[in-house]
Amino acid sequence: MKSGTEYAKRIKKLFTRLKKEYGTPPKRDPTDPVDQLLFGILHRGTTTARAEKGLASLLGAMVDRNELRVSTPSELVELLGPGFQQATEKARALTQALNDVFARYHEIDLEDLKTKGKRDARKILEELDGVDPSTAAGIMLFSLDGHAVPVDENMLAVLREEELVHPDADVAEVQAFLERNVSASNAQAFTVLLRRYSEERAKKSGRSKPSRRTRKASSSKAKKKTADKRKTSSRASTQTRKTASKQTSRGKSASPRSPKKKAAASRKTTKTSSKRPSRRKTSASKSR
Repeated sequence: MKSGTEYAKRIKKLFTRLKKEYGTPPKRDPTDPVDQLLFGILHRGTTTARAEKGLASLLGAMVDRNELRVSTPSELVELLGPGFQQATEKARALTQALNDVFARYHEIDLEDLKTKGKRDARKILEELDGVDPSTAAGIMLFSLDGHAVPVDENMLAVLREEELVHPDADVAEVQAFLERNVSASNAQAFTVLLRRYSEERAKKSGRSKPSRRTRKASSSKAKKKTADKRKTSSRASTQTRKTASKQTSRGKSASPRSPKKKAAASRKTTKTSSKRPSRRKTSASKSR
């Protein structure tokens, strides 16, 4: 990352400030890797509280995780409830990730990762369908006691706004930069504090409510569809009128003749028919 030394100093100052403001959080007990995977996906673009509530709703409605795996995205969206951010996208990611886990291990379990080296475990996680870099890092940090700093959308936004990272750096680059400058012993505390701070900032700025923007986008899409339907209907009705007009004009051109024209035509036919026999008579008299 460009100007990495300067950004590293700012990150250390931020960590010190957050510890003074919130206190140093205690180290947590390891979470279940699969549950952490589900939480990581649900946590995208929303708060920790909403992600935890969504996860509880899903697990509470299922017999086991395998039932969650075979559920349809629409069923999961319904369980997450109205207004859950990016619900459809997250539901698809959940089923993709669980199906990939099942395909690899023939069960919904990631305990095998604890027997592998940290690099190998992280590589496996990052290769899973539906799993983003932040979710993989979260599993490494909170489930496998690895050195990782998961960065979600809110955290990245705050880091950019306060010029703590390069503005063009993406999530993977920011995570790698933070992991180089935040020690393994501080990684969990730093993540918890930065997540809390960023969520509070997002709430104040309204960034934690993307569902409004989603509704606006859906509304504009619906309006566009309605307008397109109206245009199509208008074109169809115009075409119908044109067709009807053509058929009417054809009908007029093929309309029956007036009585005067009929009489004139009848007289003409009579004259023609009366002349023809005389010609035959003339030709017959000549032959005699």
